[in-house]
Amino acid sequence: MSVMLPSHGAEVTELPQVRVTGQASELVTPDEMAWSIKVENKGVELAKVAEEHASKVAELLAYLKEQKVDVDKTKTSQMEFGENWQYRDRQKVKEGYVARTSVSFRSSDFSQYKPLWLGLSKLGGVSVQSVNYQLEDREKAETKLKHTAMLDAKERASELAESLGSKIAEPLLIEERNQEFGRASYEVASESPFASSPPAEGASSAAGKLKISSKVYVVFRLVSPAE
Repeated sequence: MSVMLPSHGAEVTELPQVRVTGQASELVTPDEMAWSIKVENKGVELAKVAEEHASKVAELLAYLKEQKVDVDKTKTSQMEFGENWQYRDRQKVKEGYVARTSVSFRSSDFSQYKPLWLGLSKLGGVSVQSVNYQLEDREKAETKLKHTAMLDAKERASELAESLGSKIAEPLLIEERNQEFGRASYEVASESPFASSPPAEGASSAAGKLKISSKVYVVFRLVSPAE
């Protein structure tokens, strides 16, 4: 997003100006986990594959309910079945049929990470695709950081202007320069014990940290002492 504010009818490029980049980042504790799970099974007869698959999905959903996963935060998607084609000796060969379903859910109980992971591993045809840490109220955190980044830009511009005996006036251009399509970027910090691997026996259930970053590009009008 960018906002251009020309002053006194003049073009921005014709005005004395200072251009700066403001930045802000913060490590925050996530309050939610987003799980992505795949259910898949194969077989010779399509009817039996479909019947078995429905049973496996039902078993998974029953297990999640048993673990007190919020039903409102659970959804199934990408349900599909069809022919199972494989390459054998450089030839495409039909090997029966396959059925797949994606199941995703969110949980704010981090103490459940290890029990869920181990419990899901015991269900046939079920695999954990990913577990991502998130902030439930991400927009609030992003808005706060954007404000801090703007203040950083203003301070940088003021310092540059004052070094030349000038001051800054109103902003002429404001532009967000965040990663991930203009939204604050998130990454799991290295201290997270589950950043890239399943929980080890006796491992802590600490969630680690999320790094939120915000960057803005701002052009301020320069004002000389005479003005």
